Amino acid sequence: MRYYRHLPPFLRVVSVFGLALLISSLVLFVALFAFFVGNHVGMTSRWPEPPDDSRVSVIGLNMLLLGNACTAVVNTYTKRFRQPSQGPLPLTSWQSQARAIALMAMLPLCAIVLAALISPARTLFGLVFAVSLLAAIALLGAHVALMTLSSC
Repeated sequence: MRYYRHLPPFLRVVSVFGLALLISSLVLFVALFAFFVGNHVGMTSRWPEPPDDSRVSVIGLNMLLLGNACTAVVNTYTKRFRQPSQGPLPLTSWQSQARAIALMAMLPLCAIVLAALISPARTLFGLVFAVSLLAAIALLGAHVALMTLSSC
């Protein structure tokens, strides 16, 4: 984060947003884990009604993927455009990073919207898992592509 001051304003916002998504997905998973541990230990009287665990876990997973995508794009930008004089990074090159973020964020955002709209009781909820799996595979491929671009 030492290059944060040198980032264009758009990528500063993306960096903070990605970090917020990573932290909120961690909070979701910890709360879900605490709920299930509390239920299995026998502390059910202290816990409210169980949440839709599949819905919460899918939303948390896609928030994690989305935060990871934002962080990867910002890290790639700082590696590719690192200035030897530690001056500001070029402001004209952030448009390509915005396109990369939009492409990488499309599937996790679709999965979050689908998980929020489709009830887990319906058989159509399997589509949410399929989109989440496709998002994870696509983001893995995008990370490999971004790593090869940043190493050049």
